[in-house]
Amino acid sequence: MNGYLSKLRNVVAVNLFPQIDECFCLRPYMLRSAAGDWIRSKEGERLNLAKYRNDMAAAEVIKTELLDFVRCNPRLRSIGAVTAPAKDDPLARNLPMEWALDIAVALRAELLIPRKTRSTQPQKNIQTIQSLAGSTEFDDIGDHAEVLIIDDTLASGDTVRELGRALHETGA
Repeated sequence: MNGYLSKLRNVVAVNLFPQIDECFCLRPYMLRSAAGDWIRSKEGERLNLAKYRNDMAAAEVIKTELLDFVRCNPRLRSIGAVTAPAKDDPLARNLPMEWALDIAVALRAELLIPRKTRSTQPQKNIQTIQSLAGSTEFDDIGDHAEVLIIDDTLASGDTVRELGRALHETGA
């Protein structure tokens, strides 16, 4: 249990109510320097390498950390379904979905694939949740009351909140 508790020291609180019950972040993406500037953390740099420079070793380290975190959490390791945000371009690499697939396999859970109902701007360009609202839906998700959502970055929580809304509307 110490591994789980030590990872919880890095929890970032974002209000995702009412759709999302719990939110865990493995590590902060950005940190404040001694001078007060925002700088990318070691983990933030690793994510940047995996996401924007296609660094497979960095992506593998993140996947391993995610799997370890899920396996150490009694509630998460009993989840019946896993998902991640959809991309506008279905042919574009989707690291969170790749990680969600690996976690679903490890947990023997179902992988739920969201569908974009319309195009949205990249998150770094979006100012409000209204830009994402109603942009995602799921087909029938069966009887999965609890679904684990995997994403690479949590800033405003808008992407996760939109997935939660879509899951809730489908019965999760």
